Amino acid sequence: MSIFRRKGGSSAPETLPAPQDHAPGAVWIGAGARLEGEIVVSDDICIQGRLDGSVESSSNVTVSDSGEVEAQIRSRNVEIHGKVVGNIEATGLAKLGPTASLTGTIHASGVDVQPGAVFEGTIRLHGRRSGGKDAE
Repeated sequence: MSIFRRKGGSSAPETLPAPQDHAPGAVWIGAGARLEGEIVVSDDICIQGRLDGSVESSSNVTVSDSGEVEAQIRSRNVEIHGKVVGNIEATGLAKLGPTASLTGTIHASGVDVQPGAVFEGTIRLHGRRSGGKDAE
């Protein structure tokens, strides 16, 4: 299941999958949790609570509607539905859902900002130029 695909093309906010719908090993930070520090994981991580610090995943990072993050985020793909203050580095796609609020810099291969999302910052897209060199 892709966390970046909306079923049926509806414009309604997406419902995040339940923990059991993610691959084994996915990390969940529950709505009542508050964490401070550095989190490094190789699997998906979904943040429903509060996180201050940094998070790094070689997979996907999702911040749910109830999530509040003040951190640097590095991963393959990032999907935001809650509030984030910090910079995002994604080797793939950064998506801001209709309930997202982001203050910071996005550095990614692609960005999808849904109507209703609030974004204050800058976007740097990276990709491939002809000849195999990265484009900025």
